Amino acid sequence: MVVLSVPPEVSVILLDIEGTTTPIAFVKDTLFSYIRENIRDYLLTHWGEEECQQDVNLLRKQAEADSHLDGVVPIPSQSEFGADDMERMIQAVVDNVYWQMSLDRKTPALKQLQGHIWRTAFAAGTVKAEFFEDVVPAIRKWRQAGMKVYIYSSGSVEAQKLLFGYSTEGNILELFDGHFDTKIGHKIESESYRRIAASIGCSPNNILFLTDVTREDVLLFVFPEAHAAEEADVHVAVVVRPGNAGLTDDEKSYFNLITSFSELFLPAAS
Repeated sequence: MVVLSVPPEVSVILLDIEGTTTPIAFVKDTLFSYIRENIRDYLLTHWGEEECQQDVNLLRKQAEADSHLDGVVPIPSQSEFGADDMERMIQAVVDNVYWQMSLDRKTPALKQLQGHIWRTAFAAGTVKAEFFEDVVPAIRKWRQAGMKVYIYSSGSVEAQKLLFGYSTEGNILELFDGHFDTKIGHKIESESYRRIAASIGCSPNNILFLTDVTREDVLLFVFPEAHAAEEADVHVAVVVRPGNAGLTDDEKSYFNLITSFSELFLPAAS
């Protein structure tokens, strides 16, 4: 088994979710498929509620900001369609969400609505989150060794808490000291990791970030997530899991790699 020694100055482990704690197949095939299959019914059921209208307004503002992008689907205001044309309004929202998801976008507006739709699924027991089998035992071990454990994901904090609150392992929210999403900054920006460190109350080099993403294709531009963390003086280990994107030879030689959380060795706990 490969063993990666955690630097002695590390006191915080920061975890990505998709491809790190949770199989990409679960996110793509279960969570994202649930959105595509149920968004229309969800909107029809909750359209008159304030929370749903707040979600729609955020998506509308995002669509306005995206107006320069090819294929963007605008969401007209209710006054443009007329008060009685709810169906056309809902179709515009559905089409916008499908468009954003087709590009694997991670806008706060999209993630907020997705989180609210998933909430209904988790609460009803329709969906339960799945984790790689090494994840929960390792996190328990880290915490026993005095490590703090946080989540940093493009999914909303609310969605993160649903995953860890309604899982095949039960409610494991107690294992985490906190959660961060893109409200603190995008994962491709080094400043985000500095803000996280400041929020936790530690130095960036006290953090070890575990992620499967070394680079991210967003609208044909490449942004290195792992490099962004490194630029902020955060330690990084890339988690190689079944179904994750392959790494280049340069990435394999440059990054510290693990295939299981159990491969992390905590010197302070020895």
